[in-house]
Amino acid sequence: MNLACHTWEDMPSGTYDLIVNTTSAGLKDDNLPALSSCRFAADVIYGKTTPFLRLCAKLGITAKDGADMLLGQGVLANRYFTEEKFTLDAIEKPMKRSFDF
Repeated sequence: MNLACHTWEDMPSGTYDLIVNTTSAGLKDDNLPALSSCRFAADVIYGKTTPFLRLCAKLGITAKDGADMLLGQGVLANRYFTEEKFTLDAIEKPMKRSFDF
């Protein structure tokens, strides 16, 4: 497995299995770098369709926003703060219902 981390400025062109956008690039405008060929993409922004996600849709790239990442972090944090009194599943179900998106 080849894992690498790049900025938009130094990202080599190529084929990728997954591109995760953790930057604010494209959040307020359409100034996005060209996406290389990839199978999947994720944006850490959640609850809205960002220009990054719109570009993925236009290119036919399977993409997802950051809602599941947020949920996962919340579930783990809740389990930690309740001193592991609840299973991850018991925490996730009510938290998931509380999401507006």
